[in-house]
Amino acid sequence: MIELEKRFSKVFPTSESVDVMPYWQEIYSAYSTKGRHYHNLAHLEKMFSELDRYPDGLADKQSLSLAIFYHDLVYNPLRKDNEAASARRASELLSTTNIATLLVQQIETQILATKDHRIPSGNTDPDLPVLLDIDLAILGSSEMEYNEYRRNVRKEYRFYPDFLYYPARRKAMRTFLEREHIYHTDCFRDLYGVKARENIKREING
Repeated sequence: MIELEKRFSKVFPTSESVDVMPYWQEIYSAYSTKGRHYHNLAHLEKMFSELDRYPDGLADKQSLSLAIFYHDLVYNPLRKDNEAASARRASELLSTTNIATLLVQQIETQILATKDHRIPSGNTDPDLPVLLDIDLAILGSSEMEYNEYRRNVRKEYRFYPDFLYYPARRKAMRTFLEREHIYHTDCFRDLYGVKARENIKREING
């Protein structure tokens, strides 16, 4: 995870009075928590690999990168406010640095949007669609990788019996099929749009 640490050090707003290491350690510890079989450091690595292949320009890659690092900082399958809690914690931590308040608010909004992966009404942030798409890139992966993703998410929700988990899971995945497009950007529609629908249909009908 050395590359993740290096990337975090580059994008984190440091100053003479701010030591980046405690902030990185919180990231590392949170994503390394026992029981995180999918929403872990490997998930962050996957998201950054997708970000690096995005061909179009970004308005603020630094802020978007911070949103990626913090978007699943709080993750507990037994609670329904993980995104809100992650956004709050990101705001608390970033507010202790020299990053502009407006950027902190933008990062909060980006993290909150990962709850349902929709663009909030009136939101004009050009980087938000990219964040949402790279978070869902796994849906358009190979059949083998997608099946591993499914198994790992199930492990995270191991507290729930099958008769509760699978109907809820199928209902959640159907919401993506009901959309005109699963991905918001042309780039990710072209890369993963067709495959994502195939994977989701196979899971629902399996």
